[in-house]
Amino acid sequence: MYSFSLKKYITTAILALTVCWLFGQHKPIINYTTHNGLPQIQARTIFQDSRGYIWTGTKSGLVCFNGIEFTPFLPNENIQTIKESENGHLFFKTLNSLYRYNGKTMRCVYKNIHPFQFSPAKNNLWIWSQSQLLLYNNDSLIQTFTPGVNLPPGGIGTLEYDKTSGTVYYSDVNGSTIYKLIDSQFQKFFVAEKGTSVYLQTFRNGIIALAEFNGISLSLKNIESKEIYYTCFISNNKVDSIQVNYLPLAYHLHIDHNRFIKIDSATCTATNIELDFIKDPFPIIFDTDMNIWAGSDNGLYHIINSPFEVYDRSFMNDFWTIIKGADGQFYGASFKEGLFKLDFGKQRKQEIVAFRQNKIKETDYYYGASKDEPGNLYFPTHFGIIKYNYKTAKKLDTGISLISKYDSVSKKIIIGQCNGIAFIDKNENIEYCIDSTAEICVSHPTSIEFQNDSIIWIGTGKSLAQFNRSTKKFCSLISENQRSPRNGVIAMTKDYLGNIWLGGRDGLWLFRNETKNFERVDKGLIESNIAALIAPNPRLLVIGTSREIYLLNLEKFYSTGELEMRLYNYQNGFIAEEICQNGFLPDGNKLIIPSTTYTSVMDIEKVNFNTEFNNVRIIQVNGEGIEFGMKTDEPYTIKRGLNELEINYETIGFGLPTTPRFKYKLIGFDKGWHEWTTNTNAHYSNLPSGKYTFTVVSKTGASISDSQQKSDSITLRISLPFYKEPNLYKYAFFVFLLLSSIIIYFGWSRLRYKIKISEREQKIRYLEIATLQAQLNPHFIFNFLASVQSLISKNKPEDANSYLVKFSRLMRAYMESSIKSSKVLSGLSVSHEITISEEIELLRMYIDLEAMKYKTGKINYEIVVSDDQLLNKTIPPMIIQPLVENAIKHGILPNNEQGNLKISFTGGADFLECTIADDGIGIEKSSTLQNQSIKLYKSRGIELIRKKIEILNELGYNIDIKYLEVEKGTTVCIHFNS
Repeated sequence: MYSFSLKKYITTAILALTVCWLFGQHKPIINYTTHNGLPQIQARTIFQDSRGYIWTGTKSGLVCFNGIEFTPFLPNENIQTIKESENGHLFFKTLNSLYRYNGKTMRCVYKNIHPFQFSPAKNNLWIWSQSQLLLYNNDSLIQTFTPGVNLPPGGIGTLEYDKTSGTVYYSDVNGSTIYKLIDSQFQKFFVAEKGTSVYLQTFRNGIIALAEFNGISLSLKNIESKEIYYTCFISNNKVDSIQVNYLPLAYHLHIDHNRFIKIDSATCTATNIELDFIKDPFPIIFDTDMNIWAGSDNGLYHIINSPFEVYDRSFMNDFWTIIKGADGQFYGASFKEGLFKLDFGKQRKQEIVAFRQNKIKETDYYYGASKDEPGNLYFPTHFGIIKYNYKTAKKLDTGISLISKYDSVSKKIIIGQCNGIAFIDKNENIEYCIDSTAEICVSHPTSIEFQNDSIIWIGTGKSLAQFNRSTKKFCSLISENQRSPRNGVIAMTKDYLGNIWLGGRDGLWLFRNETKNFERVDKGLIESNIAALIAPNPRLLVIGTSREIYLLNLEKFYSTGELEMRLYNYQNGFIAEEICQNGFLPDGNKLIIPSTTYTSVMDIEKVNFNTEFNNVRIIQVNGEGIEFGMKTDEPYTIKRGLNELEINYETIGFGLPTTPRFKYKLIGFDKGWHEWTTNTNAHYSNLPSGKYTFTVVSKTGASISDSQQKSDSITLRISLPFYKEPNLYKYAFFVFLLLSSIIIYFGWSRLRYKIKISEREQKIRYLEIATLQAQLNPHFIFNFLASVQSLISKNKPEDANSYLVKFSRLMRAYMESSIKSSKVLSGLSVSHEITISEEIELLRMYIDLEAMKYKTGKINYEIVVSDDQLLNKTIPPMIIQPLVENAIKHGILPNNEQGNLKISFTGGADFLECTIADDGIGIEKSSTLQNQSIKLYKSRGIELIRKKIEILNELGYNIDIKYLEVEKGTTVCIHFNS
């Protein structure tokens, strides 16, 4: 019916179901019960949400597991179904209720005493029963569908929401028709052939599959294209085989009654998951790391996916050494039990009895079995060494031996002896080489390695020595002058480069053969005593301690210097304890690991340095949960008035071999990161208002690499009334200082201003008096009176009277101008300025009175105004007249000729300029004459004008005076800016 590519057709084959157990080994298993936190022993439903949590429903409640502890919800509720919506909200169905959990609150959204089913969509929730279909949005009912009204007749069998297309489908209760929601109406979409029933099934990724069953086979198809994903062939009412075409996801778990079949998309294979150790298991799941979680009447089972498998302790327990014989069989010795031939496939062991010299059965077996060139096996014991030739076991009396190793140079077996070693040849001759001082090779050797053909390294729990074959002498490798392991060496191995790795109480060390130097490699990360080392290939170094297995990426270490390690213990797949000294036994791509408890097998090909799934998540702020799907840039607002934070966080992961460690920082408050800690909460108090970002970082021992750290963040907003601000006293202090400074400044400024005003007032009074005195000096008055007297004597009373009137008006004008000038200089008002018209009148009176004292024509003057509108402009009084007086007295009068004076007013809207031009003797000659003469009266008009203008400019005036010496005479320009 359907066409496929040739390649796909070839890879699509009918595959018999394979069993996952090999040679009697099984994956490590953890069984969680009510003792661990389950509310009830029957784990009936299991679900892993998008954040990684494992949820388990029981008959008496619900729990959430983060890998460390179980958190209970919905006590005494019988949990039947768990689902998640696209926005991350979780839905839990009980017998007659449906609850929604958003990370913050658990809320009942629906109740019904009759059976019902549900399917969460993106923002909607579909709930259906035989009689109706309900559509909810945000926990509110928005539409009801009733069969025969707005829903096709017949009940609903299955209903599913397709996340990829956002479409809702349902099958009728008879399994004959599939309906599809189109434009808010359910329309017929697919009709099953006669003799075939159909229903809907959803994969883990939310894609819907159409399931067709015809009694012989069950096919899951793409609901739109009808292309087959896989087909199950049924025999005797159960799946006999599966034909896999392709899957829309990496793997799928097919459930056949109580059988569980894993379908792999990459290999198109189907594998039967055998759970014989679980009586009548409920549905199971694979988590993110492909661990199996299985519910049962006996609790929750966690079957760990790791490179390790273990043998049952009833078959192998407390085996301290294992070796593969020349016959291809395995042999092992169990402490205080005996020596055995082992059949791993059938999980059987056959005892090989060996006797001590006193005919007592030997049971005190130690570590480090070895095999010589002919294939004989040697097993160290407390009372000597047992040699086994596959027929008999013979005791060689060598005393306590903790290690043996084959020497390919001498073709002898080397065994450890107190303070030395011994060589055993094929004829059982023994040659002892002992450190007579007992200070170089201290106590019994625990490890032996060959540096080269001449040098043998010997490690004990207290020393590290080397033995020279040629000289038969020992020398210590521990020196006070070099870095080296100082507390003995328990384990040694040589890698593919010829370098020697050493371990013991001082961590992991490396001796580089090229440089002849030791270096500490593990940086103090390995805290337990190292008991076993092996480099099974150029990529890997395996390190065994009393509690765990470390894997070091040897290839990366040599190429980049980076220390990349993986840690395994009972929490993530390695459940053995007290790994036996130098007990690693490589066998092809397997590594057999004996211990005092379980014997484990590691699949070297399955080793990778990708860490298991783990995450860190902020779960609470001040006791309230964090809502799922909250935007990271959306602030979480703390209740107004609160400025304390209690933030809880946790890791999520089910293969974390060590207690997680955390560091955190509150951006906006903390200057740096807090130190690493195992605490799962952070506390802050007395925080000021503002926006903060809390970030937490976690690291685990699964991968000893900073690149594997995980982080989570939340933005927080704190809002406080100003009187609750923790820094209020600081602000108040600074405000007090600021106000005090302002008050002091203004007081000081006010005082300076008063002093300045006082000084200015004194200066003004001085200037005005001095100016008035300058204008009313006796010489001027006496000369005027003498001139009037002369006119009277010449019988010119009209002229005398006219001049007296002008003099009187001039004196009055001087007095008024002096008063106005004083007020202007005091900054009281510009209304005390005088107009240009008034200034011109005063100038005319003054020049006329001066001219009458001299013969006619001595002083000639002209006053010119460029624009009549300038006559209304105002200027400060007593500015121009002193300059005119200066032009007459020091320019025109000293000249023997007639003098001419021209006063011009020009200007515009924002300025006025007055020019006083005379044709007198000029500035230079005038200064010379003044310096040579002896004066009865000193003219101070120019000096007073300069000081007056300084004061006026301080008050905001912009007055500028320039003196220009022209070809004949002097020109003075007075510029007034508005």
